[in-house]
Parts: sequence; structure tokens; C-alpha cells
Amino acid sequence: MAEQERDALQRDAVVGEQAVYWKQLRPVITEGAEAMDDIFAEDQEGKGVDDSEEGDAVA
Repeated sequence: MAEQERDALQRDAVVGEQAVYWKQLRPVITEGAEAMDDIFAEDQEGKGVDDSEEGDAVA
């Protein structure tokens, strides 16, 4: 296989991977992140700064 053909196939593979990310994986990741935001927002509702429990902080 010629070097140019190999390079073209590699570029096609990268473009294909990007398409899968943007069309399939990214929406699922975004949906999961939004769900986590909702979960943690509900967990934090009603808690003041002084109400936080030890061990809740993330370093």
C-alpha cells in the first residue's frame, strides 16, 4: 500500500471517529451531565453554607 493511500485511510478514520463522537456520544454525555446537574441541584436545595456536612467537599 502506498504511503498516500495509507494517509488517506487514516484521515478517513479520524473523520469517522469525529462523526461518531458528535452524532452519538456527545448527546448521551450531555444528557447524562444534565441529569447529574439536576440530581445534585436537588441535593443542594435548602442547604446553606453553614449546613454542609463534612466530607462533602471535593478537592
